[in-house]
Formats: sequence, structure tokens, C-alpha cells
Amino acid sequence: MNPVQQSEEVGKSTLSYPSDWSIFSRHLTIIVLLVGLVFGVTLIRPVMTYVIMAAILVFILYYPVHKIETRTRLSHSAATAIIFGLYLVVGIVLFVFLVIPAIQGVVRLATELSMELPAFADFLEDYNPEQGWLLDPETGEKLINLDFALEPLSRYVQGEEVEEVNRAIDTLADLIPQVVGGVTNFITGSIVVHVMAFFFLLELPTLYTSLIGQISPQHRPEYQILTRRVILVWINFFRGTVASAALIATLSLIQFLIMGLPAALALSLMIFVTSLIPLVGGFIALPILIFVTFSQGSSTLGLEPIPLTILVLVIHFLISQFVWQVVYPKLTGKALNLPVSLVIVGLAAGAAIGGFLGVLLAAPTLGSVRQIVDFLIRKIRGGNPYPEESITNWQM
Repeated sequence: MNPVQQSEEVGKSTLSYPSDWSIFSRHLTIIVLLVGLVFGVTLIRPVMTYVIMAAILVFILYYPVHKIETRTRLSHSAATAIIFGLYLVVGIVLFVFLVIPAIQGVVRLATELSMELPAFADFLEDYNPEQGWLLDPETGEKLINLDFALEPLSRYVQGEEVEEVNRAIDTLADLIPQVVGGVTNFITGSIVVHVMAFFFLLELPTLYTSLIGQISPQHRPEYQILTRRVILVWINFFRGTVASAALIATLSLIQFLIMGLPAALALSLMIFVTSLIPLVGGFIALPILIFVTFSQGSSTLGLEPIPLTILVLVIHFLISQFVWQVVYPKLTGKALNLPVSLVIVGLAAGAAIGGFLGVLLAAPTLGSVRQIVDFLIRKIRGGNPYPEESITNWQM
């Protein structure tokens, strides 16, 4: 052995390399990773809405993809392509047979209202305060004085406040390009969301395996149980919310058809969308429902506007309360059994952070946070956080 080889052998035997980081290095790395995570979220904030919508779509489509993958010999990629293709076909069919007729109903309603505008404008030109009273058709008794709303409109029509009229016209002129831009952004955003969702769905098993592989084998089962609990929160939320909203919309459609309200399908679809927001969503549709009922009346019931509007609202309120108080809790189970005050605070915070999407996802987010906090508290106390549960052949 030459001197160089001998010195290398001595160096190997005397030098030791510490493979583990010190506690300070670990803590510093965790802080850097958290700061990097916050910075990354800030960078993608302009497209965060698209990411969240794509994640929701992945969450909805993963279950049928997983079922096809496990019950057939198809690969995950092939199952994803099949389910995603079927989803696009069903979406196009629903758009053609439901959304387009609903849009036509809204256009028809707007056309009918526009045809009545000239007569209403003539009424405003010759308006006097005594005409503002809404009278009982049988007794002639004065019921409601609408002068507070009719008098300013009369001044606008008579041209007494030209500046306000010109300002309103300018606002309408500026609104047209905004509407066109909004439609363009909606189409572009939809394409981006679906492309992101498709690739997220393709890579989901690989991502889950990579994340769960970072956890030590002895702790892996409890994190799998936590993941399963959080997923069940979202499953129960979507199942309960969509089913309840569909039930309310269906019963409302039947009610509107029986009571002879115009644009019944458009109104029921609007109620379905607003009912996706727990607790307060139903109140969003009330102004439009009141306006349509009061202004258009019924084709089957010979009631005056006020009694008809009250009857429609009472029946709709009973339908909504039955679904939310009886049906919804049975569909969601205990996973979303949150205090009403906490849900309202969450809805307000969601609206401030993410607008409509934040309001929509506030309840399941609170339910997920509760599961995570419960897990952390159990870990702080020590021992197995889920002694009553076990993971048996469960995987993403």
C-alpha cells in the first residue's frame, strides 16, 4: 500500500459524518419551508380560484375513476380519460337541454318586462303622489304607499334630473364591454379549470404516494385515518348540499308550475345555485322571486299581487326549512354538525377572502379544520390519536 492510499484509509477510519441535522437546523428548515409556502400561495393567488375549482372537480370525479380502476384491468390514466370524457359529454347535454332553456326563459321574461316599460314610462310622466298608493281591489282601501320609489323615477323620466339620467346612460354603456369581457373570462377560465383538473386527476395517486411516503411507517396509519376523515367531511358536504339544493329546486319547480309563475325553470335553477350556500343561500334568491311574483302574477291563480307573493314565499319557506332541518342533517351526518354561529362567521370570512367560492366552501373548510385541530390535540395529549379506528387496505 502506497502512502497516499494509507493516508486515505486513515482518514476514513478517523472521520465521522453526522447524518442527522441538529434541532436548530430542523427548526430553521421548517420555518423556511413555511415562509416559502406562504410566498408560493401569494404568487398563485391570482389563479387560486381556478386551482380550487379544479380541485373540487378532481374530488368529484376521483371516486368513479377509482371504481373503474379497481373493478377492471384498466390503468388509472385510461379510467381517468373515460370518466373525464363522460363528464364532458354529460355537461354538454345538460347545458343544451337545461341551461339554454333557462337562459331563454330569462330572456323571455326580460322581453315581457321591456314591453311593459313604455306604458310604465307614460305612467311616470303624468305621475302624482296620490297615484303611489296600492289599493285593495275590493274595498279600495289604501294598503301601501309606493311614492318613495315612484317619485324619484318620475323625476328621472320627466327629465328634471338630467345629470343623473346621463350618468345612468354612461354606466349602461360602460357595462356592455364589461359583460362581454366577463363572458370571455368565464369561457377562458372554464377551459383552464378543466385542463388543470384533468392533469391533477392523472397525477393524484402518484402525489399521494409521494406525500405519504415522507411519513414514518409507524405513524403512517394515523395520518391515513386523518386524511380519510377530512375526505369524508367533503364527501358528506357535497352529497348533502347538492342533494338538498336539487330537492329544494325540484319542489320549487313543482310549486311554481302549479301556481302558474312565469319562467318557472329559470327560477328553480337560480334557487338551486343559491341553495348551494348553506343557511343563507336561500335568502339570495328571495328579491328576484318577490319581483317576478309581484310584477308578473299567476296564470292559474286569481290572486292579487300581494296575497300571491305572500303565499309563494310561505310555501317556499316551508319547503326550504323542511329540507335544511330534516333532510340535510341526515345526508351530512356528524361531520358538519357545526354551531350555527361558527358557520355564519365562516361564511363572512369566506366571502371576504374568496367571494362566492369562499362562501360556498366555508362549511367544509371549517369541518376539515375541526378534524385537524382534534388530531393535533390528541397528539399533544400523547398516545394513539385514533385508538378506536384502524386502516385496512385503504389507499388513495
